[in-house]
Amino acid sequence: MAKAYGLSLDWFLKEASSEEPVLAIVATLPPDPEFRRGRLGRQFAIPLAAWPLARLVLRLERALGQRPPLALRALIGPVREPEAIRQQIVIFLIGPLLEAQRLGLATVLGAEPPYPGTHRVTEGQQAVWITTLRRLGEFWESVLGPLIAEDDVRG
Repeated sequence: MAKAYGLSLDWFLKEASSEEPVLAIVATLPPDPEFRRGRLGRQFAIPLAAWPLARLVLRLERALGQRPPLALRALIGPVREPEAIRQQIVIFLIGPLLEAQRLGLATVLGAEPPYPGTHRVTEGQQAVWITTLRRLGEFWESVLGPLIAEDDVRG
C-alpha cells in the first residue's frame, strides 16, 4: 500500500505525518497543437479510482524498467529516466482516447491545462471518465497481462 500511494511506512505507523497519499498516477503528455507553451505538454492524471489502468502503469514501469535500456525495448525504447518511462507508457495506454479526442469523438479529462470543453466538469462526467479509464485498463490488462505476468515471474 505504501508504494501504491507514494508513502513511507512511517505514514502507516505514526499518528502525525506530513505526507499526503498520492491519489493519481501523473505523467506529462507530449506537446499538442492546441497547447503552445514551449516544449511542455499537458500534465495528465489517472485517478487511483481507475485502478486497473493505474495498476497497469505501475506494473509496466516495473517490468519494462528492469530490462536493459535498448532501442528495441518494448514501448519505451532506450529511455532511462523514470518520468520519461512513465510518459511513454501512459501515452501508449491512453492513445486510443487521445486519438478520439483529436477526432472530436471523445472528451479527455484529467489533463492540465484542460482540453477544450472540459471546464467545470460535473461529478457525473467525472464518474463516467473514471469508468472509461477503468475499462481501458481492463482491456489493456487482458491484452498485456500475460506478457507482464511473464516478466513478474522472471523478475
